[in-house]
Amino acid sequence: MSRYIKLFKIGIWIYLLGVLNPITIFTPTIVRAQNELLLSQVSSNQAKQKALAHLEKAHELVQFMSNPDDQCNVLIYIAPMYVEAGERYQANQVLAQARTITNDISDPREQSSALAYIARVYIEKGDYDQANQVLAQARTITNDISDTDHQSFVLEYIARIYVEKGDYDQANQVLAQAQTIANDFSTGSGELLNIITHVDAQIKNYDLAQTITNSDPDPFLQFFVLPYIAPVYAHTKNYDLAQTITNSISDLFWQSLVLASIARVYVEKGDYDQANQVLVQARTIANRISDPDNQSYFQSSTLTHIARVYVEKGDHDQASQVLVQARTIANRISDPDNQSSTLAHIARVYVEKGDHDQANQVLAQARTIANDISDPDNQSSTLAHIARVYVEKGDHGQANQVLAQARTIANDISDPDNQSSTLAHIARVYVEKGDHGQANQVLAQARTIANSISEPIKS
Repeated sequence: MSRYIKLFKIGIWIYLLGVLNPITIFTPTIVRAQNELLLSQVSSNQAKQKALAHLEKAHELVQFMSNPDDQCNVLIYIAPMYVEAGERYQANQVLAQARTITNDISDPREQSSALAYIARVYIEKGDYDQANQVLAQARTITNDISDTDHQSFVLEYIARIYVEKGDYDQANQVLAQAQTIANDFSTGSGELLNIITHVDAQIKNYDLAQTITNSDPDPFLQFFVLPYIAPVYAHTKNYDLAQTITNSISDLFWQSLVLASIARVYVEKGDYDQANQVLVQARTIANRISDPDNQSYFQSSTLTHIARVYVEKGDHDQASQVLVQARTIANRISDPDNQSSTLAHIARVYVEKGDHDQANQVLAQARTIANDISDPDNQSSTLAHIARVYVEKGDHGQANQVLAQARTIANDISDPDNQSSTLAHIARVYVEKGDHGQANQVLAQARTIANSISEPIKS
C-alpha cells in the first residue's frame, strides 16, 4: 500500500505526532528525540541538545538507505521535529534534501504525495513561498498519474494544504479537478467524496458539500460525512437543514452525538428552549442504540456527551439525571478497559459541574476496574487517564497515587517502544500537575529504555 493511502487511513496529524513511524528501523532514534523534546519543555536546555543529537543521528542514517522513497519518508518525519525544536536552519536543510531526493522517485504517485507532505511542513514553519513552489510542482506531477483514484487522493491532500494556509481559491481549483476525476469513478468513490466534502465544508462551501454527499449512496458517507456536515450547518445558523441532515443519519450512535453537538450550538447562541428540545431528542435516540458487542459502551459514551452539554448550559439537574443513567449503563460494559475509560469520562463531567463527591466515587470505581485490565500497556495508559481527571479536580494526592501505580505497571510492558511511549504519557500528566521533578524522572527512565532499543544495521 502506498505511503499516502496509509496516511489517509491513519491521519496525517497522527503521523506528525509520531504514532506512525514511516521507517520502523528508525524507531529508537526517533523515540529518543521525541522524549528529549518533551523533557526540554520542563527542564534545562541539555535535553533539547540531546534531542537534536538524536535527530542528527537519524538524519545521518538516511545515507545508508538505498530507496529514495524511504529516504524521503524519514526526512519528512524528522523535519517537523526540527521545527518544534526551533531549529529552522536544520529544518530547511532537511526539507531541501527531501525535495532533491523526490527527483529520484520514479512513481509519480509517491513523488507528488511526498512533495505535498514537504509543503505541509513548510506551512508549519510559516514559509509560504516555499510551500507554494512545492505545491505547484506536486500539482504538475499529478498529471502523470495514470490511475484516477490515486490521482484524486493526491489532489485532495494538496487541497487540504491550501486550506491550512488559507488559500481557498487554489483549494477550490484543486478540488474541482479532483471532483471531475471522481465523477469518472465506477466504484469506490465514497471515500474520495467523503474527503472532498470535508475540505469543501472547511472552505465554507456547504452547498457543494451537501450536493456531493447526496450524489453517492455509499454508506461510508452516511457514517462519516453526514455527522461532520450537520453541526457545520448549525454553526452557520441553518438549523433546519442541520436537523434534516441529522435525521438522515442511519447510525443511532452518530445521530445522537450529532444532535448533542447541535444542542451545544444552541447553547452558545443562548437559545436554551431549542437546546432542550434537541437534547431530549438526543437522549431518546441514545436509548435506542443497539449493538451486539458494544451497546452499553456506545450508550454510556453518548449520554456522557449529552450530560456535558447540560452542564455547559447550566442545567445541573438534567446533567445529574443523564450521568446517573450513563453510570448505570457503564456498569454493564464487559470489557474492563472500555468500562474504566468510560467511567473516567463520566467523572470528568462531574468535575466540570462541581460535584466532586460523585467524581470521587466514579473515579474510585474506575480505578478498581482498571486493576482487571490484563494488558499492562492499556492498564498503565488508563490509569494515567484517571490521574489526569484527579489533576483537573485539584486532587494531587490521589493523582500521585494513581500515577505511581501507572509507573509500576509500565515496568511490566514487554515492548520497549510501547514502554517508552507510555512513560512519556505519564510524564505529560506530571507536567500538567506542575510536578516537573517527577516528570524529569519518568522521562529519564523513558530515555534509558529508548536507548536500549537496537539501532539499524548500516550496510
